Amino acid sequence: MNPYQKPKVLIVDDIPTNIRMLLEILKDDYIVIPSTSGVTALKECEINLPDICILDIIMPEMDGFELCKILKSKPHTKDIPIIFITSLSNNEDIVKGFEHGASDYITKPFDKAEVLMRIKTHLSLKSSKDVIANKNASLKELIHVISHDLINPLSSLLEILRLDNQEESIHQFLKENKDIFYNTLKSAVDLINIVRHYESTDDGTIKLELKPAGLKEVIQTSISMLCSKWTEKQIEFILDIREDIIVLIEEVSFINIVISNILTNAIKFSYPESKIYITANTQPDGLILSIKDNGIGIPQEILDNIYKMDHPTARTGTSGEQGIGYGIPLVKKFMSAYGGRIEMMSSADASDHWTDVWLYLNRV
Repeated sequence: MNPYQKPKVLIVDDIPTNIRMLLEILKDDYIVIPSTSGVTALKECEINLPDICILDIIMPEMDGFELCKILKSKPHTKDIPIIFITSLSNNEDIVKGFEHGASDYITKPFDKAEVLMRIKTHLSLKSSKDVIANKNASLKELIHVISHDLINPLSSLLEILRLDNQEESIHQFLKENKDIFYNTLKSAVDLINIVRHYESTDDGTIKLELKPAGLKEVIQTSISMLCSKWTEKQIEFILDIREDIIVLIEEVSFINIVISNILTNAIKFSYPESKIYITANTQPDGLILSIKDNGIGIPQEILDNIYKMDHPTARTGTSGEQGIGYGIPLVKKFMSAYGGRIEMMSSADASDHWTDVWLYLNRV
């Protein structure tokens, strides 16, 4: 619901007199969308989504109960509060309305104060539910960062420590790898700070300090942090990025969240001993970073919902890798924070399977 415009109320009643009476009550505070049948009401919802619906029960062709059932079955209308119009003595209609998903009822003849209060109450409840839903979505994103993206730099350290160093002392080993340890741990700490900052924003938006960074260098850093993943599957990276390309990003999140998620997916769904191609194509106003693999591809039904936090897209990788499927919505949010965007194309056909992720970035 747009806070800068009046809420929209859809009134569905085949009796024009009822619509006129409700219009008179609501005209000062709401945008009223009148409809005289369930069929036309459904069309209105497709082109002019209301914030709340008031439905008469007895109507020709489609009664209020059937219309309510249809509205509650559709993803884009299922959360719209529905108030039935009924007579004061008809308790059966009231009970049946609640069974079909209605939020409330108003009685005829209409009392102005009652109508306004009931609508206001349910719009307020809907707004509160939306806030909770947004908070839950942000929490899922934070869990993803903590459980998925933070593990990559820590995994790099584990891989280094698991190396066989019998011929040299621990002191010598730590001395020679000091920079690797420092950069990896710093990356993990910086990522935690981003999560803490993200958690503190009330609306779930991401506000970052953007700075110039060498694109090839940050890509190579992210690849190195995923070493254990791609070496195990013997994946080869074909990197075609000029050294002089500078982009405007927040480096820690770009390496550990944006590129890490995309490369993790590319590795996960690529076949062993295959290649992943990373290229940068400069444009007059920026560049397109392409990350393409020839793995199993993404089915269209998953691709259609790939950016939605409430549609997790977890699938098993080509070597049995598991995941939670929340990475790409988070990537989209960070790309927006950089002033860029993400575009994904894929084919999952048996004879033609691939995925190509395009990142639109601002160039310095």
